[in-house]
Amino acid sequence: MAGFLTGTDYYVDVNRGNDLNSGLSLLAPWQTLKPANQNALAGDTIFIREGTYSQADSNNSLIHPKNSGSAGAYITYKNYANEAVVLAGCYQPILLAYPSTNYIKIDGLQIGGGSQETSAIDIFAMIHGNHNVIQNCTMQYLRINSDWMKGIYIIETSSYNRIINNTIRYVGKNEQPTGNNIGDGIWVDGEHNLIELNDISYCGHNCLLLRGRYNIARGNVLHGHIGRSAELHSPGPDNSHLVFDSNLIRDSGGFTPGPCPSYGLQADSAFQVIRRNEFYNNHGHGIEIWGMTSSGCPKNSRIYNNISFKNGLSADATSYSSYGVEINQISESSPGDFRDVVMKNNILYKSRNVGIYYKPQTDPNDHVEINNHKDTNGSPGFIGENVFNFRLSSGSPCIDAGAFLTKTRQAGSGTTILVEDAGYFIDGFGIVEGDLIQLQGETETAKVTYIDYSSNSISIDRSLSWSSGQGVSLAYSGSGPDIGAYEY
Repeated sequence: MAGFLTGTDYYVDVNRGNDLNSGLSLLAPWQTLKPANQNALAGDTIFIREGTYSQADSNNSLIHPKNSGSAGAYITYKNYANEAVVLAGCYQPILLAYPSTNYIKIDGLQIGGGSQETSAIDIFAMIHGNHNVIQNCTMQYLRINSDWMKGIYIIETSSYNRIINNTIRYVGKNEQPTGNNIGDGIWVDGEHNLIELNDISYCGHNCLLLRGRYNIARGNVLHGHIGRSAELHSPGPDNSHLVFDSNLIRDSGGFTPGPCPSYGLQADSAFQVIRRNEFYNNHGHGIEIWGMTSSGCPKNSRIYNNISFKNGLSADATSYSSYGVEINQISESSPGDFRDVVMKNNILYKSRNVGIYYKPQTDPNDHVEINNHKDTNGSPGFIGENVFNFRLSSGSPCIDAGAFLTKTRQAGSGTTILVEDAGYFIDGFGIVEGDLIQLQGETETAKVTYIDYSSNSISIDRSLSWSSGQGVSLAYSGSGPDIGAYEY
């Protein structure tokens, strides 16, 4: 197609190559990645043969491209024929910054040494650019005494990057019982970045720290083991619009400074959406909504259709109160600023303490609870709670029992719907598809193409008709939405 470059294939083989070769065939490969970093242009692919690579450049990194790719023509570094390629033995194995490198793709590599004690790596990847992709990689063992302790770090000025289907583990440390925890599996700043389908574990501070604006984390498995699993944190703009969707958060371990048991998720970002997640077997609360003006305030948060199950039950957390959700306004918060946290259609079941708890300095009247299923409502009817299968079985009281997320403000037809509250939905922020929504009593769905949050108007991809006060929700089955993370 016009505008897409075919590109050149290069080959690197640490066991049989020579940097004086052309690098243009399997019979004449380069030995190190240095020539590839210097010569690769938009559309080129560098195929890397099996072996361990540790020949760093002057920046102490192995992948450090001089040039950028372009839209539809990435510069790609990939393991050849699924061979085992290991990058190890240097300070920064991947550094996407020369100075701002764009459209680079890293695919199918293993990064890291044999243990934290022997590792020389301070950071797996620093992304200082836009439209970069890291996918299908395994990254493990950052140097235990490093001051960085960030697995993948997307810096503040970087946007439209995608971190997809990677395994990241053993990043940092948590010194018990003080909670001097260091190390984040993925640290995201910038805007419009996507963190999807990653498995992240054994991180001292967070498996995932999502900051910035219009960033999305979805479909990840986050199990902290030695620290907290996830944090949403944007101390700056009021309209951060971070989205935490369909993640599995379990086995957060250890203690945070204080000390108190590590939460599954600490969330202190304004206009955040937390939905369709599973939180279970975490050391402390499933979700901690944390408000402090100096470091973030989670006003106007929408927390819906999550499951929080059996949190705070570990033996060394017995002296602490742990809840499905805790709302915690720290004393430094401006009294009128921390408000409008809405918790709707969540299942909060069998944690150490029941349901939702408001810390004494928090005014429950500033927040909203609607249609949450708690212990006092009896069993939610999971298919298999002993094996953490949280789909609903036939006869569950949560089927068709959910509240609609919002309502239309007036009758009308067309492709723009005015609603009472558009904050539950996203248009994809230019990085994923927009939400599928459905009107109360209708079977047809429509895709959200644009949202104006200031006017609470939703644009959709097909024409519909609606009445005033008609319910609007994500796509659902049956007579209404279900409570919990899954539709029956």
